[in-house]
Amino acid sequence: ITSMSEDDAGTYTVLVSNPAGFIFSDPAIITAVFEDFVLENNYPNPFRFQTQFSFITPEDAYITVDIFDAFGRRVERLANSELMNQGRHYFTFPEGAVRVSSGVYFYQVSAKSANGGQSWRKSGKMLLIK
Repeated sequence: ITSMSEDDAGTYTVLVSNPAGFIFSDPAIITAVFEDFVLENNYPNPFRFQTQFSFITPEDAYITVDIFDAFGRRVERLANSELMNQGRHYFTFPEGAVRVSSGVYFYQVSAKSANGGQSWRKSGKMLLIK
């Protein structure tokens, strides 16, 4: 892989060279479309002030994003069954004036296909150090 780029819909375009390391004079372009829901790790982790995570949805979906503390209590809801287009979406924690203490937190993204098809739910772990 010589280079890789992503458009707003979450479609990756990859420039590929041949095994000998020579770049083709007319490079092959490969476009990949995600067929499943992807939740990416937050960055930075651990964090001091804010962290950001993203997910990719393969189709339009109703999205709910919750943050839980180590005891399973919801401390913030970043999205409540909001219709979001296919592609990559970013969220930041903590958002605005939400006050949270140091510790382990979990982010959970739930998605239900806008056409009534599939549902997904995935979680990640993050550490806040103040």
